[in-house]
Amino acid sequence: MTYLFLVTAIALLTSVGQMSLVDLAILNGVICLIAFIIDSSLFVKRYEIQSVCYERIENITPENKDTLIADLKLRTGLNVVAVDIEHIDFLRDVAQLKVSYLAER
Repeated sequence: MTYLFLVTAIALLTSVGQMSLVDLAILNGVICLIAFIIDSSLFVKRYEIQSVCYERIENITPENKDTLIADLKLRTGLNVVAVDIEHIDFLRDVAQLKVSYLAER
C-alpha cells in the first residue's frame, strides 16, 4: 500500500507540478531514495522467526526465561532475542517454541 501511495503521489506531483523537469526529477529521486532508505535494513534490525521443539520443559517457566534464551543460543548458534511458547505437551515433556533472532546480514 505504501508503494501504491508513493506512485500516486509522484504521478500527481509530476502532472500538476509547476516545476522544471530537472526539479521534478530531483524531487522524484529524493522521494524514491527516502522510501528505499526507510524500507532497507540500514537502520532497522531485521528479525527472523524459527519454530523449535524444545525438550527441557523446566526452562519454559517465566523465572527461567534467561536460562531458556541462553540454552537456545548455545544449542542453535543463533542470536536469540525473544521466545514465545506456542504449545506445551506434558505427556511427552516437550514444548513448541517460536524463537525470534537477529538475522545475519
